Amino acid sequence: MLFVVIPCTGWVVTKGLAYGDGVGGSPFDDSTDVGDSCPIYPSMISFAADHLCVASLNTTYKSVHKNSTQLRYDFSQALEDVETLTLDTDEWVIKVNGITGGFINALQFHTNKGRQTRLVGVSSGTSWSEGGGGAKVLSYFNGRYGDEINQIQLNFVPADPGKYISLLATI
Repeated sequence: MLFVVIPCTGWVVTKGLAYGDGVGGSPFDDSTDVGDSCPIYPSMISFAADHLCVASLNTTYKSVHKNSTQLRYDFSQALEDVETLTLDTDEWVIKVNGITGGFINALQFHTNKGRQTRLVGVSSGTSWSEGGGGAKVLSYFNGRYGDEINQIQLNFVPADPGKYISLLATI
């Protein structure tokens, strides 16, 4: 089997604001956990809420080198509302809506193809929206999690730097 190493240099991550109080739980950084030098993009996002907040965020990432799944979940609470977004090979998340209280109370994802998930979670708290429009797409998440998603930060990369997204279908 022949493996071709694709060097990835010159791509820039735009870090969004950190939502949630940032207290409690343990830090996570999906780009570090995936461990790829190239940009990563979600290919599937599954998230769920209990009666208080978003308690589960499971993301499968794709890159020009590999696929990887990062799990942020809580088994101790009954999850009441579950949503899964499976992205087409030419589809990316361009905007995320959320509601924040002490935790991440609710999340909703929008794609470049006009699809969107339901707003999953609790509707009380402070609403926010973040995205790159047509210029940037969601790359990965970082934040804090424990029994729930305590904090989330969205990280975006250019929508099509040409040399990366066009190669994803060849994995």
